[in-house]
Amino acid sequence: MTSHRLDVYYVDVDAWTATVSDPEVLDLRRKLLPDTEVENGKVDQYVQEKDQRMCLVSRLLPRYFVNKATAIPFREVNIVNRERQRLGMFKPTYGPPFGPAPSAKTWEAYPSFSISHDNGMVTMAVHPLYAVGVDIQCLSLPRIYDSSRQFVDEMRGEVLNGEEYHRITAHVADKDVLRE
Repeated sequence: MTSHRLDVYYVDVDAWTATVSDPEVLDLRRKLLPDTEVENGKVDQYVQEKDQRMCLVSRLLPRYFVNKATAIPFREVNIVNRERQRLGMFKPTYGPPFGPAPSAKTWEAYPSFSISHDNGMVTMAVHPLYAVGVDIQCLSLPRIYDSSRQFVDEMRGEVLNGEEYHRITAHVADKDVLRE
């Protein structure tokens, strides 16, 4: 019988006392991440420490899971977003580097997972057979927005279709815009 159990993991990066550039953290990054120069570039592209921490955890958490589930060393776990377009969501594959057309056997060897992060929290959902998606959102506006209306207007072209935009903006009060 197929399990419908969905495992969800989370990390609160605000609980950290070290920074991503502390010597002991840099040493761990070198030991655990493949192609450290590329990985460090992804982490270090962020200006805010919290964003760097969330990025680092997003790079390490799936590798940790794969390492525990399969004993593949951290540095050999390869994260690839190949299926994202086909599935309409993030569904990274991972494992040893594959050729252009991974076999069904390779897909069966690794469970599906999805990662999301916001406001110091990183979460990952994992399922052995089914494609999964997870999203975590802070219940307050990002500091760059003055109102929820401004936020929704800016997101219109990126994540909302016309029907969604009109349904959300039909509310009169600005405080109600994000309630849909």
